[in-house]
Amino acid sequence: MKSQRPQIFVSHYGEQKETITDLLFPIQYLPFNLYVAIDERKFGKINELIKENLKQSEVMIPYITESSVNNIWVNQEIGYAHADDLFILPIFESSSLLSGFISNTVGVKVYDDEIETMHEVVSYLRNEYEPVSIGQYDWFLEFLCPHCSQENTFPITKTQDELWVDYQEENNITRSCVKCGADHSFNPVSLEYENPDE
Repeated sequence: MKSQRPQIFVSHYGEQKETITDLLFPIQYLPFNLYVAIDERKFGKINELIKENLKQSEVMIPYITESSVNNIWVNQEIGYAHADDLFILPIFESSSLLSGFISNTVGVKVYDDEIETMHEVVSYLRNEYEPVSIGQYDWFLEFLCPHCSQENTFPITKTQDELWVDYQEENNITRSCVKCGADHSFNPVSLEYENPDE
């Protein structure tokens, strides 16, 4: 059974797990659950935990590189996602690597600037899931205040294009904790938390 919060399943070549996890880290602040495929794949069969998480997911992000394009596990996971009609959003080094079930899929190119890549990923997710039907706001950040441990929901009222302009003009998203009033600042494109006190 799928959860109320859309889950994103991330498929990758084992040695690139840290790279894709770091790139997608800011998604933790958005109204999604993020599952990065584990490396426990044995004897040509997909691990039951991976299968279960694919069933619970609505989005799949395969990280397509020279190393992963022919990887049996990445291709099996893409096949499962295609069969379950998941929204597949590849992140790729080159569009020439998109083949098989994702040959005609729109995806996100890996830019030298990771922030630009993250902007494109969030743009596609917002396009697919806005308005998000699971909360009070169309789009929002969820954040645990490090000062008082209060869970906060911060609305994002600007479009992706407006957020890109804010990024270029070095204007962060700023919000105050509903409990203690502490100010919090987020990069408008990567959505990463930037402590204004630092």
